[in-house]
Amino acid sequence: MFAPTLKNVLIVYGILTAYAFHDFKEINNTLRPSINQNNVIVPTLNPIGPFCVGEAPPSLPPSSLEGISGTWIPPVINNTATTDYTFTPNLTLHPTAEEVDLRIVINEWIVPTFDSVDPICAGDSLAPLPTTSLNGITGTWSPALDNTMTTEYTFTPDDLMLPPPGLNISGNFHPCTTTQTLTIVVNPIVTPDFALIDPICAGDPLAPLPTTSLNGITGTWSPALDNTKTTEYTFTPNDPDQCATHSNTNYSSESYSHARFCAYRCYLCWGSLSTLAHNVFKWHYGHMESTTK
Repeated sequence: MFAPTLKNVLIVYGILTAYAFHDFKEINNTLRPSINQNNVIVPTLNPIGPFCVGEAPPSLPPSSLEGISGTWIPPVINNTATTDYTFTPNLTLHPTAEEVDLRIVINEWIVPTFDSVDPICAGDSLAPLPTTSLNGITGTWSPALDNTMTTEYTFTPDDLMLPPPGLNISGNFHPCTTTQTLTIVVNPIVTPDFALIDPICAGDPLAPLPTTSLNGITGTWSPALDNTKTTEYTFTPNDPDQCATHSNTNYSSESYSHARFCAYRCYLCWGSLSTLAHNVFKWHYGHMESTTK
């Protein structure tokens, strides 16, 4: 039994009785059976949350919707983990009120994940980006795809806002999702660069063409070298990821354009001497010498 005191007064069934409320649990366990269950009041509380980890939650309400005041254990919302909170009515003011529990859910953040996109060459076709992430988040991308330059794209989930309390959400709603970025590299087109080859006389040796351009593009040449006639050769890059274009070059096998001079005799490639018309040459035939203009 509790020792009567004038500190706290509880009226049960119209009888003035004094109790010292030293321990709520003791009162709850000892006194409750003597109270008519029809008089018990269960405080009503609005649901709170859910929240995302780190979000600033509100303060716990000091009273129920019926105006029943009380205290909370724990007294402050933990914004890092889902927690059950107990509302304990003030029995001095509300002797027939029950304590109630309120669970506040804290959701982890979900980061949409996507496969990376391989680099492309400028102008290559670019497939649309997926509107559903690998972990099931739906959303949209911005800006529009551009296959001419390297661009960073941002994925925005369809539902970044939390649903109203009590609303039953189904389908692809994902609270606590973040935006995500994805960069697609677009490599510029490169033209292989080669040093010019001097013309040769028909039949002269012709060195193999280089298989690596001056700017580092590797590839092969076609057709096979021909030192009997002027020919256009095409360089085809080996690796399409080099984003290099085909390159054409001409090798001239001239029949007349170059003269060779030696100590006692000179040779001209067969053909016209018109290209030498404005030059003076001395020709040596044994001990004879003649001048040609």
